[in-house]
Amino acid sequence: MLSINRIFVGTFLMSVLWIVGDINPLISGIAVGLLFGLTDYAKESR
Repeated sequence: MLSINRIFVGTFLMSVLWIVGDINPLISGIAVGLLFGLTDYAKESR
């Protein structure tokens, strides 16, 4: 399901990692997406 809150949180995390840590937004986007996917998977498996 699409959650606007998660989109804002993911965008915020990507921008913070890009500005502070000079990490490529593509790489941080993949990492944030994987973390959100893993948390959804953990919630569904319960």
